[in-house]
Amino acid sequence: MLKKPFKLLLCLGLIPTIFNGTIPVLAATQPVSLDKKFPNISNIVNIKTAYGAKGDGITDDTQAILQAIRDNLGYKSGKKVIYFPKGTYLVSDTLVWKNNSGNWENFLAFQGENPNTSIIKLKDKATGYQDPQNPKAVIYTAGIGGFPNGGGGRSHRNYIFDLTVDTGKGNAGAVGIDYHANNLGALRNVTIRSGDGSGTVGLSMSRGWPGPCLIKNVKIVGFNLGIDTVSPEYSITLENITLENQKVAGIRNMWNILSIHGLTSNNRVPVIKHENTTQAYSRDTRNLTVLIDAKLNGGSPENVAIDNYAGNVYLRNVKTTGYQAVVKNRGQIIPGTSITEYVSAQALSLFNSTGRSLKLPIEEAPVFHDNNLENWVNVADFGATPSDGSNDTTAIQKAIDSSINSGKTTLYFPTGYYRINKTLILRGNIKKILGLYARLESYDNVFFSNSQAPQPFLRIGNGNPDTVIINGLDTGGGIGDNAGAIGIEQATRRTLVLEDLRLGGSRSYRGISGAGKLFLEDIWGSKFEFSSTQKVWARQLNPEINDWKIRNNGAKLWILGLKTENNTTSLGSPTVIETRNGGSTELLGGLIYPTKDVPNSAPAFINQNSNVSLIYAVSAFQSFTRNHNIHIQETKQGNTKSLLRTNVLGRDVYGSVMPLYSGVTP
Repeated sequence: MLKKPFKLLLCLGLIPTIFNGTIPVLAATQPVSLDKKFPNISNIVNIKTAYGAKGDGITDDTQAILQAIRDNLGYKSGKKVIYFPKGTYLVSDTLVWKNNSGNWENFLAFQGENPNTSIIKLKDKATGYQDPQNPKAVIYTAGIGGFPNGGGGRSHRNYIFDLTVDTGKGNAGAVGIDYHANNLGALRNVTIRSGDGSGTVGLSMSRGWPGPCLIKNVKIVGFNLGIDTVSPEYSITLENITLENQKVAGIRNMWNILSIHGLTSNNRVPVIKHENTTQAYSRDTRNLTVLIDAKLNGGSPENVAIDNYAGNVYLRNVKTTGYQAVVKNRGQIIPGTSITEYVSAQALSLFNSTGRSLKLPIEEAPVFHDNNLENWVNVADFGATPSDGSNDTTAIQKAIDSSINSGKTTLYFPTGYYRINKTLILRGNIKKILGLYARLESYDNVFFSNSQAPQPFLRIGNGNPDTVIINGLDTGGGIGDNAGAIGIEQATRRTLVLEDLRLGGSRSYRGISGAGKLFLEDIWGSKFEFSSTQKVWARQLNPEINDWKIRNNGAKLWILGLKTENNTTSLGSPTVIETRNGGSTELLGGLIYPTKDVPNSAPAFINQNSNVSLIYAVSAFQSFTRNHNIHIQETKQGNTKSLLRTNVLGRDVYGSVMPLYSGVTP
């Protein structure tokens, strides 16, 4: 049965659920202070040596950086990285993502040597930056697709890492970074600051349609708004965010889905404001923010920390000082300066449950970067040749195995694609693979063609390091349809970290029985399957396939920010997450985006004798048939029940929003 009589749940659909108690707060971390050196290869474009930028804080480096962007932007240029050695790079105009033809482009990374000492700084009183009514960005990322402002849904692989962006003084109309990314894209270890506190927005994500993307280890100081998000698609994941000295709000969210873990704020103004434009707050449910583990300090007693004027919020382990209260929900102040768990609408359940989220333990992904370049292995040195169509299997495996006796730690790939005709096995002493956005492809239509016995492009086997990190190495494509291909298989108890990857093949990832911990950050793929021995932490996970997306076969699965697409049945069941065999799945925010009609009998989520807690939204257009009729199907001790779309809060016209579903057995 339902946790409460079903009609009562519907009547209470806009009544908040609040729980009190004490849980230790996890402090948000500061950007990592770690130098990062890279080898001298074509993937890495040194802005000083290749384009003559000075980085002395005196010379105007605008044109040098713009030319580097134009020359290296885009998929066809090889998906390059522009590297900023330590220094202050003075600019006087927007560093805009346009190619040499003046067209918007994507596929580019800015990489600093050190987040604290690699600085892009706007000149004081720069021309065009004085008018807050006409804001102008220092950095402006974009994508292809013909949108006049560079927005849209094809801003793939826009990255900014280990940099400080300083908007100088006397620039009241400045925006630090106007960021747009879709499916793959991240800011990591970035500080955005105003020299005098002025400026309109630190980090703007207000063009249609931002996300999914990952914003991690980011500090914003000054500006009217620290972060500004607009548009009902496609969701944004944020972790370890620090906000200081904003004038209007730390974060303004208008319609999007934000999943936030680890937020520290030092502000008198509200930290989060949910706003809309025309609809009364009782009708607009597009905004959804999940916030867990937050310290919100220094508030004015005239303000609340979180003003939910429109939409829904889920809050957990939030502590404040100075503010009148933690939250105001649709005009009603909820008493209290700390909250253990709060839902702005009634939590739903099909069976007897705790009515709360799972609260699975949270772990950060391990990090590693070896600045001793003698410990780096180039696959080209062993005969692998990018993008020539030859068979690179033996050469790449030799490069991996060279670490067994040498102690090499880092394997890297020059730009291009590499074709293989059997599984590569990661073993030996390699601790990190840096793909630099290269891709493993099928050499022929044989080894990776059998859908009944799929084989991985890369298998993580046993080796010396306890942790292996793979960054920017894609899989899929080449000869054949990859019907029997798996992107990566984890066949070891070693911890695996996957970052900034597009994992193609019929399946993206498979963890076999006995597999160890897994961290997924900024991942675009198809199907993901986790085994009973695993603990999995996913941040910005984006499965897109006309079939099932995620199968949890008894694992502990924690997801901060999920976006799915293509929920039809051309290949099979369009289920988003299936949890079975006593598994636990905690979904903390995300967007389900069916692009075509969904069969009436296809559940979005399946829970078979397991535990789940789910927070999500659905965007559906043109018809209710593009939303799941069955949102959740749950089986307990042989009894199966379904939660239908008609019993879930609506979002816009045809969509839905789930502030909290608790399938957690007491």
